[in-house]
Amino acid sequence: IELDIYIPSHNVAIEYNGIYWHSELFKDKHFHQNKTILAKDNDIKLIHVWESDWVDHEKRKIIVDKIKSMCGMVDSVYARKTSVCLISTDRARSFQEHTHIQGFKGSSIYIGLMYDGDLVGCLGMTEKGGDGVWHIDRFSTSKRVVGGFSKALSFFKRSYYWREVNTYASLD
Repeated sequence: IELDIYIPSHNVAIEYNGIYWHSELFKDKHFHQNKTILAKDNDIKLIHVWESDWVDHEKRKIIVDKIKSMCGMVDSVYARKTSVCLISTDRARSFQEHTHIQGFKGSSIYIGLMYDGDLVGCLGMTEKGGDGVWHIDRFSTSKRVVGGFSKALSFFKRSYYWREVNTYASLD
């Protein structure tokens, strides 16, 4: 498997994808997905960095933070040391804009993880159709929060009627 950057000590790889040469004009539409799956099959966590994201100052910071996290170069907090609370749309918007590569996504509810008075995680969820079917819109953290997603989702499951929870993930 050909990779732009490979960090064997952490099984992390980085692919820099230029907008022109990595477009569907030059690459099969499944090229990047297939490469990610091949890397995963070889126990490598592959991060795709898109040129359009890299040139954006805010998104570049998010990318660098994610790479540092995957290489164990950031502070970690354990979810058991966090508290869970509902947070406002404004607070979620500000947090997601600085911690999620896709930015803010409007949701019905936002579940926050607090550590030492700081928001360190945010889970946004929306009910689809009013029959207990929910969608996870966003989950992001400002640092590595071990068990954070599970803690936020458990809070949701205890606090709201749900029959089904769905989501999607970008393999980038």
